[in-house]
Amino acid sequence: MDADHKCPIWGTPAERLDAAGDRETFMSERAGGGFSISRPAIAELAGDVAGWKKIALSDLVFSSSRQGIEPYIDTQLLGRLKRLPPLQAQKKLDRFLLALSDEHPIFGECFASREFFSSSNADYLLAAINSPEIKSAAAYREAQLLWDTLHAEGLLEGTNSDPRCDTRISIEGWKQIEALGLAMSASDQIFVAMWFGSDEQTTLYSQGIKPAIESAGYIAVRIDDTEHNEKIDDQIISEIRKSKAVVVDMTCGLATPVGGWAKSEKVGAPRGGVFFEAGFAAGLKLPVIWTIKEDIAEIENVVHFDVRQYNQLRWNDDLSEFSERLRYRIEATLGRGNAQQQT
Repeated sequence: MDADHKCPIWGTPAERLDAAGDRETFMSERAGGGFSISRPAIAELAGDVAGWKKIALSDLVFSSSRQGIEPYIDTQLLGRLKRLPPLQAQKKLDRFLLALSDEHPIFGECFASREFFSSSNADYLLAAINSPEIKSAAAYREAQLLWDTLHAEGLLEGTNSDPRCDTRISIEGWKQIEALGLAMSASDQIFVAMWFGSDEQTTLYSQGIKPAIESAGYIAVRIDDTEHNEKIDDQIISEIRKSKAVVVDMTCGLATPVGGWAKSEKVGAPRGGVFFEAGFAAGLKLPVIWTIKEDIAEIENVVHFDVRQYNQLRWNDDLSEFSERLRYRIEATLGRGNAQQQT
């Protein structure tokens, strides 16, 4: 173990745990945990002036580390990285709380609020919330806002027992951490909720969705692919509970509206089952990735009003391009998986 090294992602202090052949292994607070990286990838990251690859990698390392997985970063992975949208506010808040619990893992432990964004804590918290800054005023303000929000929601609480240690994670905070831990489980499967009553949907699954999930390192599970003796609704719920995330395809048939409620000649006839499965997954705090056929996505009643605000991956006849984009989205959301595919 070599302590006096720089993180190849951020250039901050890090421990080099191992070096063999073309690969080095590091533990970096700023990157969010441990990872292995090839030397060509280190050279490529040195030229990443804008830093967006570094942000994406921190997201991968932080998520993987919490699952007990050590990701491997090579030039192939770097080549697949795309500019990612900022983390949603709730996800930042959840990950900020998780990072605080990693730094202060003892129930009832108090810590000084004035020191929460200093020393190594700062680096790890920045990795957790996907911030590109290193101890800048903007990053501090963002972290302070998250800190204040956790207090307002009762997940952190003050204590006067020691003037030097005036904050701790509350009981409600630890309940939330336990729930988040379940959502970030080490499961290697992704459940696919979709209509599978047409040849087009069968092709979408076999040539688009399933290859993307497997290329990202996970196992695709669709309910008609599993063997079971239970009531199918129970089996669906069971498989979602065991999953890391859910891919939901909202593609549906079209119908002629009756009763004058729509002006369009054709409207969507959505599949209620997939929305049930998406809602159940969201209630478990599992990531939900939405997909839809491109040429019907804007037709009335296809995409339900309550989910229109979520980003949708749209597919067309070029399923290879869609599959690649879906793989990127899975890796950006969950990090790389390590599932061994059956041949």
